[in-house]
Amino acid sequence: MARVEGIAEVTKQLKRFEPDVLKEMRRGFRTELKPIVKEITTSINSEVTSKLQSRDYQMFHNGRTGWNGVRGGTSITASRTKQVAKLTFNGQGGEVGFNYAELAGIERRPPRARSKGWYSTSVGYHSYDYAGQGLVFNERLEKDFGGPGRFAFVRYLKKRKEVDKKGQKIADQFIKRVNRLI
Repeated sequence: MARVEGIAEVTKQLKRFEPDVLKEMRRGFRTELKPIVKEITTSINSEVTSKLQSRDYQMFHNGRTGWNGVRGGTSITASRTKQVAKLTFNGQGGEVGFNYAELAGIERRPPRARSKGWYSTSVGYHSYDYAGQGLVFNERLEKDFGGPGRFAFVRYLKKRKEVDKKGQKIADQFIKRVNRLI
């Protein structure tokens, strides 16, 4: 999303002097971005779920790591990172199957050959060999759907201009309103 300079300071001042304006701004962002989030989640839940089922990914079970679809939302923030709004996507019902499948294959460092063991900072007592857990899962997902960020992030990138445009429209409206208040 487009970056906004000084958003944290403006938010702090609005909270202090005009909290209703800040609430309206947040409501405006949520209202404008909600259809985009809904479109992305519907796309994932209808297209991806059926593809995963037809390709026998064995992700459909009642455990915590099962695929239960995705839910999306907007998070309205004002931080030093200059973000105003974030689109968030997580597994439904507290299950992490979507999160695993979305992020599987991110390799920031080579995996450790042996575990550290229970309550330990080094290899030794209670440690075991890692056997490449998840490599086949990662390879299959990469072959069928592409690299990490394969479901929600790819769909967001297609809508990025629309998200930026709507966000900029809301920000401009409230900049004018705040300038009138000052």
